Amino acid sequence: MLHDAQDSTLFPRLAEEDVLALAAVGAEVILAAGETLFTEDALPEDFFVVLAGRLTVSKRVDGQDTVLAEHRRGEFTGDVSLVTGQRVTATATAAQDSRVCRIAGEDFSATMARFPRVAEAVFRAVASRAQDLGAQVQQSARLAALNTLAAGLAHELDNPASAARRGTVQLQVAVPQLAHLGLELGTLDLGDEARRRVIETLAQERAAPVLSPLDRADREDALTTWLEGRGVPDALDLAPTLLELNFSEDALAAWSEGMNAGQLGVALRLLGATHEARTLADEAQQALTRISAVVDAMKAYTFMDRAPQQDLDVRASLDSTLAVLGSRLPPGITVVREYGAGVPPVPARGAELTQVWTNLIDNALDALGERGTLRLQVVREGDAVLVEVGDDGPGIPEALQERVFDAFFTTKDVGGGAGLGLDVARRVVRAHGGELRVTSRPGDTRFTVRLPLGADGRTEGARWT
Repeated sequence: MLHDAQDSTLFPRLAEEDVLALAAVGAEVILAAGETLFTEDALPEDFFVVLAGRLTVSKRVDGQDTVLAEHRRGEFTGDVSLVTGQRVTATATAAQDSRVCRIAGEDFSATMARFPRVAEAVFRAVASRAQDLGAQVQQSARLAALNTLAAGLAHELDNPASAARRGTVQLQVAVPQLAHLGLELGTLDLGDEARRRVIETLAQERAAPVLSPLDRADREDALTTWLEGRGVPDALDLAPTLLELNFSEDALAAWSEGMNAGQLGVALRLLGATHEARTLADEAQQALTRISAVVDAMKAYTFMDRAPQQDLDVRASLDSTLAVLGSRLPPGITVVREYGAGVPPVPARGAELTQVWTNLIDNALDALGERGTLRLQVVREGDAVLVEVGDDGPGIPEALQERVFDAFFTTKDVGGGAGLGLDVARRVVRAHGGELRVTSRPGDTRFTVRLPLGADGRTEGARWT
């Protein structure tokens, strides 16, 4: 539960005489346990006072019901939607058999005028609940961003970590085999020239040829035939490795001059084992480099080891956000960056602005699905830096564009999202003295962040909530 149900400021209990007076002018509603009183996203219609029993107010977020509040006898609900005129942001359900007094919305004002003590309690509660909602919005948005961050980080680290682990396990097998073949080759009576060729080749990193699948198959068959003709065992297994080492039959004939079939077989297996060990080591190094890059991106994203406020390169900040959200980018999504030259850094709380980029990019990716274009633009325009996150998805209906920044409003299906990201994004941008706007039509949705610049070309900033 996010709210404290014992907080009398948020959930004031009306005096007994007030409850009875309201019951006399309202309509009594009987609810069985589990029955719904009102639902999320409905239009505000009525004001309710609990006469008996208990109501649970919850919101469905990402497939789970999150309890926001519980109301018992003498407590009321429905007031915020009636006062603000906004759609209902949660669902109220009877936690047990309950009775409530329903006062129709059109009679709400008259009722408040008739019962001044009730009106005082209601409007005091509305103010407290609105303030509590702001804190809840920011906390929930931080948790949502943390979940997104954790999921992306786990995905980005899992693949290279698995590759590094797999490579080290295979190296544990390859290294002893490599040592054994080296010792075996040392016991063979190779001539000085042949031994020199083997040692030089072991030290080389030979580039594999670029071939079509058909050409590769033909080359492997030719090498296999050549090896079998020389009586070399395991010719079929050795041929692909020799091709990776860019050996042709002629080159192999020159390289193996002076070796008999037994010596050649050991020498080639040693080459193959060395190549495999080197390849495994390279793959492990690449995996560890990738892990290091993810960690660096995470440090840049979260602004670890940096002052809360610093000069922020917005372009680098967007890139680090993209790196962290890499797991959210399907193969069918094209990212287009349009970064202007000469864009000055902005004095900002970097961690807060990365939360803005996260919310805007995450929403764009949700709108695009599996295919489309994500556009990121950063330019200086007069006395401001403009950051634009756009997509060519289906767009936001014009009637809903004014509501997308409202807390708990979402264009997703009920339960598909908390509707907090854009509200928090706007709060952060306003705290920086800027503006966040949206324009949208099918195929072209743009969220534009405007950060004002001072006389010295830096953002004025510093107005924090």
